[in-house]
Amino acid sequence: MSRVVRVAIVGGGPRGLWAVEELARVARAQNLSCEVTIFDPQQLGRGAAYSLDQPAYYLLNVEAGRVATGWGLLNEFRRQVLGETDPLTTFPPRRTVGLFFHFSWQHLLANLPTGFTVRHVQQRVTDISQLADYDAVLSVTGHNPLPSGDGVLRSYGDLSAVAAGSSVALRGAALSCIDTVLALTLGRGGNFSGATYEPSGFEPATMMPFSRSGRFIQVKPPQPTESELDLLEKFKAPLAQVTTGAELRALVIEAASALHGVPLTWEDSLSTLPTEELMRVSLLSERLPQQSFGMVWKNLYPQIITRVSLGGLALDRTLRETIGRLKPLTFGAPAAQMHRMLGLVEAGLLDLSMMDRAQDIKADYLIDTVQSPAGLAEGSFNETLARASDADISQGYLRTDERGFVGTSSRWAAAGRVTEPYVLGNDTVSRHNHSIIPAWAEAVGRLADSQRAAS
Repeated sequence: MSRVVRVAIVGGGPRGLWAVEELARVARAQNLSCEVTIFDPQQLGRGAAYSLDQPAYYLLNVEAGRVATGWGLLNEFRRQVLGETDPLTTFPPRRTVGLFFHFSWQHLLANLPTGFTVRHVQQRVTDISQLADYDAVLSVTGHNPLPSGDGVLRSYGDLSAVAAGSSVALRGAALSCIDTVLALTLGRGGNFSGATYEPSGFEPATMMPFSRSGRFIQVKPPQPTESELDLLEKFKAPLAQVTTGAELRALVIEAASALHGVPLTWEDSLSTLPTEELMRVSLLSERLPQQSFGMVWKNLYPQIITRVSLGGLALDRTLRETIGRLKPLTFGAPAAQMHRMLGLVEAGLLDLSMMDRAQDIKADYLIDTVQSPAGLAEGSFNETLARASDADISQGYLRTDERGFVGTSSRWAAAGRVTEPYVLGNDTVSRHNHSIIPAWAEAVGRLADSQRAAS
């Protein structure tokens, strides 16, 4: 009789779901017995990002058509299960995605192969000693919680203390900042009539975001036309041949110039317009130079991921700066959210003039909207995992192989933000960018085969 392979998965979000689906596929194909334990303090598949009790104005930031699970496509779930009708919104509420992940988990658990069990332990793993009895361990954790100073509120915490008519400073100017601004307006009974905001009277008098870069997140770049896609196709083969970060940047500049129709420089990827003006013009039909850069990065991203990831290119300063500048242009906010921000500017509730003047802000409350960066957090579970695997963590991220294994280990594995930028494309809800998790599941299957042969 074959020995049961015991697998621990740390993190029960979308990537944890994917891992269990792939393990079940391998187990069914190879007739393997497997006990899977998922460690996550949250409900399976939902987590904080996709909880079902969040408001409808918290929107998904990935095109819904890209989201899928083993059950099928998110958009098909919206049609078949939720009864939504076409045309479907491109960026649905995140709670809709949470419903989809929950439904997918239930479908998976009801259709497990014989000899395959799944157990959910609702606790956080803090030390690898908790996982000593497992044959294979996969870490697919998401954002690490960031500490805040005394008196500082968190974006997704209890904001009821923020008094109506008060002044609020917002640290960070990305997607979580938008969510926080909407929580303090729509969440307090306000309403949008078209582009015009109708206040409830319970909002703060003014909200002032600021950020280290001095810039507010930009709108997502527009979809390219068929002819523009054909133009970008010509850059895919040369991209596979670049050998340095400088060569990659030069190719991106060349592609952006071709897309924009005029020669561009690297400086054109960074607008000098004031924040409010930039927000307005970026929503117009005429494309800005920086939006052409964003379109190039987005539409060549699969090839960039392949070329850069897993040591394909040295992560030198030029490459890191290129990634850092273009990623926000590529994965910006949906246009609907940016129109809402402008409506709040017009209503006098959102002040974008302090973006690079944090030292001059005087406010009644400070709300920290900054989320933990990608990479390895000091003192995290992933750091202890890395040390157990004799992995090099000097650069602040986990290096893995193409199967997710860390260091020289064939037991400890990780996938997701903790490996970035060594592995690019760690989108939580998209499975299009790489195949690390399926490859990991296949490797666990081979481990089980070897144990079965030895027994």
